[in-house]
Amino acid sequence: FQDDGGAKTEMERILKAKGIERLIIYGIATDYCVKATALDAASAGFKVTVVEELCRGVAPETSAKALEEMRAKGITVVKSLDIEALKRM
Repeated sequence: FQDDGGAKTEMERILKAKGIERLIIYGIATDYCVKATALDAASAGFKVTVVEELCRGVAPETSAKALEEMRAKGITVVKSLDIEALKRM
């Protein structure tokens, strides 16, 4: 993972050291921070799920494009947060 300046952070090392394999990501902005975090996590080998209803973007058009980019990279995008369903994934 990278910070907003593009420098590599310790996030990947910390998560892997704790045995974490799957991340559920949400927040703002879908088309910037959420997308960057999800793509970094997926490229680091994590199983990534983004919860669409818990995200907001800067603009509807760029948010929709960001969700498509994430799906294209193998990231699961779900509409709502259903903990029990996510446990079964």
